[in-house]
Amino acid sequence: MKNIILNDEQKVLIEDFGTYIESTGGARSLGKIWGYLLISGAPKSLDDMVNDLQISKGMASLSVRQGVQISLFRKVGIPGSKRDFYQLHSDAWTSTLHTSIAQGAMMAKYLRRAKNLVLEEQAVSTIDESIEFFEFVIQQTKQILVQWEERKGDKTKYGDILCQK
Repeated sequence: MKNIILNDEQKVLIEDFGTYIESTGGARSLGKIWGYLLISGAPKSLDDMVNDLQISKGMASLSVRQGVQISLFRKVGIPGSKRDFYQLHSDAWTSTLHTSIAQGAMMAKYLRRAKNLVLEEQAVSTIDESIEFFEFVIQQTKQILVQWEERKGDKTKYGDILCQK
């Protein structure tokens, strides 16, 4: 793919995405690649990202792997090319919520284990409230996914998600 020339507004937006992700504890380069793929509209290779964003190939590779792992990006093939290309995952937002549900369930599981291993009984009420919080967040997030799918008109895709725990 050919390199693109980013104008100042696009560069600022891409940098804003980087700053946002960095503020959440992620790598700035992950956010920059997210912003870049969002506005590019076409699959991009690691070399494209390195050249257009002026980041190292190692950082681009690590950030793309993280983006693929959390379903923010997806790998795509380009006919006639042996290189890997990436684009923003079309369902990135719901995938992010699914990841949050899985992480919340994992934390609730850890909290239940902690409850059985407390050193002082007064810790139990804090742990119970934490478990209740994560269960609440999981349930609400599942409802958000159902409502989103209903809003999109695809009522069958996640209709049974509320039954899962």
